[in-house]
Amino acid sequence: LNVDWAGFNLHKWIGSPVGVGALYMKKGTLDKISPYPGETDPTNTLAHKRVHTATSNFASILTVPAAIDFHQSLGAANKEARLRYLRNLWVEEAKKLPNIEVLGGEDDASSTGMGAFRTKGKVSLDDAKMIQQRLENEFNVFTVVRVGLASGCCIRVTPQIFISAEEMKQLTLALKSL
Repeated sequence: LNVDWAGFNLHKWIGSPVGVGALYMKKGTLDKISPYPGETDPTNTLAHKRVHTATSNFASILTVPAAIDFHQSLGAANKEARLRYLRNLWVEEAKKLPNIEVLGGEDDASSTGMGAFRTKGKVSLDDAKMIQQRLENEFNVFTVVRVGLASGCCIRVTPQIFISAEEMKQLTLALKSL
């Protein structure tokens, strides 16, 4: 990636439990980040002094090697193809709906598994929360409200590789009823 630092959540695409992540720090960049308050690093060589993780869920952390092994056994290209297929199942149907605005890039370079939408003209946090709650409570579809977009709030859809095409159809049926 040619970056000094990168943070990764490992639950989305690698398959570790929620809350497990990784931090990459390029060798020689420690001096750009001060130690966490209360930590000391007189030799300026200890990366773990830069991030305070509080009480860690060690059982979750112990899953990382198995999750990476599983990821590698599937192959990144196969996983990417599966996620793109699942995303396209709902996006292609959603684009046909006059009241749904699909957000994000449509070309392969701009998207893989994750996508987002909103009901046209409904950009407030309350609007997004209402849609998310309806999807979850009426249709058993888990989505997440996202805020901070200049164009307004939206609903993020993040399928996992084990989601079936039938389960993705449940989302499209739900979108048709919004």
